[in-house]
Amino acid sequence: MNIAQIACVFLIVASAAIALYELYLVFNTDGARGKLFALAATAFWAATSGHYASVIGWLPSLLDNHMRAYSLWALTALFLVLTFAVKFAKNEQNRRLLRPVLGAMFVANVLILVFYRLS
Repeated sequence: MNIAQIACVFLIVASAAIALYELYLVFNTDGARGKLFALAATAFWAATSGHYASVIGWLPSLLDNHMRAYSLWALTALFLVLTFAVKFAKNEQNRRLLRPVLGAMFVANVLILVFYRLS
């Protein structure tokens, strides 16, 4: 495995773990608005995990090479923004848990952008 593939595996696991955490929040959050937001976040993180699985060939890709490259750049930017935005989360546990994970996800995305070659 090369560096980009290892980074993809990390991103699959991290995205799936965050999706499970958000799914936990679906069932343990008061209010319909909070449950709906957690459900949407669960879907996003599950789709993100599937995206990285398709990048390394574990799942068929729904995107062509150009769209896959654009989505990698978009996710890299998103993870950078989320790394700093989570600082303003109301829940202290979310800040401590998600900030280092999102930062590591940003670094992993940069590694993919540097070392991965779209075929």
